[in-house]
Parts: sequence; C-alpha cells; structure tokens
Amino acid sequence: MKTPWRHPRADFTIMELQTDKPVGIFGRYKSLILEFEKTLPENITIYAQDLSAGFSFDITKNVLIQEHRIKLSGALIDTVGTSSNNNGDISAPGLVLRIYPG
Repeated sequence: MKTPWRHPRADFTIMELQTDKPVGIFGRYKSLILEFEKTLPENITIYAQDLSAGFSFDITKNVLIQEHRIKLSGALIDTVGTSSNNNGDISAPGLVLRIYPG
C-alpha cells in the first residue's frame, strides 16, 4: 500500500539516557544510536516491544553494543515497532526498549 506522505530516513543519536529506565522509540530511522550516561554493564539483555503488543522480543543479538552506546537499524525498529499492526495499518513504528543487566 502506498502512503500519501514521505518518510525520509536519517541517522539519529539520543544522548544522556539511563540504563535503568525504558526508552520510547517512535518513527522511522535509517539508524538510531542510544547513548547512555554510563558504560553499559557486561552481558546485558535488550528487549523491545511494540506499543500495542503483549509480548517483547530479545533483540540483543540484532543490535551493536559499544561501551555506552546501542545502535539499532531502522529495519529492526520497523519490524518490532509494527509487529502488532493489522493488515493495511500504515502507522509509524512505536516501541519501548528495556535493558536488563546480565
């Protein structure tokens, strides 16, 4: 289905996040870097959940983790953030991400 508007994609960085707080992600991205105030603990698990879903996905192996940053691809955000959409639903992705220490 063709949308009546354009969704230009860009690389974004969100800074000064806290590892013990959930992160809300909305919209379409080329990539998204989440930059945390502190170095991430070792062996973390990262879960993401579509805002309208009753379940979450372990996305740990689908992201790039570096010291105090997590990089998500736009394709991953699209997949998780629209996983509960009905056929024909053209709404933008929306998800919540949570980090759990290992």
